[in-house]
Amino acid sequence: MDQSEQKRNNLYYALIGFGAGAIVGATLALLYAPQSGKETRDAIKEKLGETTERASEYYSSAKDAVGSAYERTASAIGRASERLRRSHGDEQEEA
Repeated sequence: MDQSEQKRNNLYYALIGFGAGAIVGATLALLYAPQSGKETRDAIKEKLGETTERASEYYSSAKDAVGSAYERTASAIGRASERLRRSHGDEQEEA
């Protein structure tokens, strides 16, 4: 077994362990929760809504940041390209 295959196996087992731990933890939390099933479902629904809203805000923020970075990069490339054209034109005139 080569090193990359060993790393993949280690990652695989780590993910399996994490997933199993999360399932066991969630199950225990629901079993020992001091509230009724309806209250638990309502709480889960509320947390899911909050998480979805937060994820949407992060996505929007990331989208804006990427768009801004794209515009700055495109502008910088345009300026560099123009300088290069001018510089190349000056060299041809001198020749």
